[in-house]
Amino acid sequence: MDDQEDRSSVKILIDLLAVPDIIAFLAQTAFIMSLTYLPVLAYNLGADGFLIGIIGGVHMITYIFATIIVGRLSDRIGQRKTIIYGAIFLIGLFAIYYFITNPVFFVPLKVMEGFGWAFIWPSLQAYVGGDAYKLKLYNISWSIGATVAPYVGGTVSQVFNVRDTFLITSSFMFLVIIQSLALKKGALKTSTKGQDTTSEQERDKVIFLFPLMFGFSIMLISTYFSIFAILNNVQVVQAGYMLTVSNTGKVLSFMLPYSILRKFGCKNALVFSTISIGILSSCIAILTSTILWYIILFIYGVFTGLIFSPVQYQILTASKERRGYYAGLFESSAGIGLFVAPILGGLVAGYNMNYVFFLPLALAFVLTAIVLLHSRHQVSIAFQNSPKQCS
Repeated sequence: MDDQEDRSSVKILIDLLAVPDIIAFLAQTAFIMSLTYLPVLAYNLGADGFLIGIIGGVHMITYIFATIIVGRLSDRIGQRKTIIYGAIFLIGLFAIYYFITNPVFFVPLKVMEGFGWAFIWPSLQAYVGGDAYKLKLYNISWSIGATVAPYVGGTVSQVFNVRDTFLITSSFMFLVIIQSLALKKGALKTSTKGQDTTSEQERDKVIFLFPLMFGFSIMLISTYFSIFAILNNVQVVQAGYMLTVSNTGKVLSFMLPYSILRKFGCKNALVFSTISIGILSSCIAILTSTILWYIILFIYGVFTGLIFSPVQYQILTASKERRGYYAGLFESSAGIGLFVAPILGGLVAGYNMNYVFFLPLALAFVLTAIVLLHSRHQVSIAFQNSPKQCS
C-alpha cells in the first residue's frame, strides 16, 4: 500500500474538506448520536434492559441484507443518488423519533432506520474507492464524527433534553443532502497506484469475520456503556466524554501511516487486536474507576481502528468493477456484529449489567478459533506473512 506518507499534516487537514469526507463526518455524527442516545431516551421512557437491546440493534436486520443489495445498486445508478435517497429517508425518521413517547414504537422505526443507512455507507465507501490515501481521509472523517457525537449528544441531553438530539441529527442529514449534490454522478475514479492486485478468487473469506468483531465491539460500548456509567453514579455528559475519548483513539489509529497499518492486516496481528479488544472490554466491568475507564476506552478505540482500516482496504481493492458490492459485503459483516451486540447484550443485561462487557472477549475467542482452524486447511493469501502484506 502506498499511503503517500510524505504528505504533511496541513495537507491532510485541507484534504479533509473534500465533499465525501464532509459527508462522512456529518453522517457518522448523526449515526452515533442516534445509536447512543436513542437507547438512553428509551431508558428514560421506561424501557427495560431487553427492550433497550432490541432498540439498539434491530435496525441491523435490514442493514445486513440491504447493504449488499444497495451496494450493487450504487454500482449501476451511481453513488450520489443512493446517498441522497438515504439522507432524505433518515431526516423524516429522526423527526418522528422526537415525538415518540412509548419506547415500544422505536422498534419498527429502528428497523426502517437500518434501510436508510444501507443507502449511505456502502455507497460512500464505493465512491471513495480503493485509493489508500483517500480511504485514510474517509476513515479519519467519519471517526472524527463518531468522536464528537457523544460530546454533542451528551451536552444537548444535559442542557436541554435527550430527545432534542434528534433535531440535531435531522439537521446533519439535511446538510448531507446539500453536500451530496456536489458529488460526481457515479463512482469516483481513483488511481490504482499502490492497490492490491490480488484476484477475487484468491481472497480469503475469513477476512469478513473481522468487520463483524469491529461492529460488535463498537455497538456494545455505544449501547450499554452510558447506561452502565449512569448506574455507577456517572453523569450522562461525563459518560459522553468517555466515549469521545474512545473514538479519539480510533481516529489516531486511522492516522497511522499505512506502512504500519498494513502490518495489522496479517492474521496474527488481527487475532491479537481482537483478543485485546475482548480483554479491555472485560476490564471496564472489573475496574470501576472513571480514570481507568478513560484509559481503557482510549486503548479500546485504538485497537478497533487497527482491525477496521487494514481489513477495509483489502476488501475494497478486491474488485474495482464491483466495489459497491464489496463495500456492501464489508458493511453487512460489520452489521451482523452491530445487530448481535445489543440483542445479546440485552439478554445478559437482564441478568447482570456487568457481564455485558465480557461478551467481546467471548466473541474474540470464537473468532480466533475459527481463524486458526481455517488456517490448518488453507494458507490465506490475504493474511499470509509475505513481504507484500506483512513486511
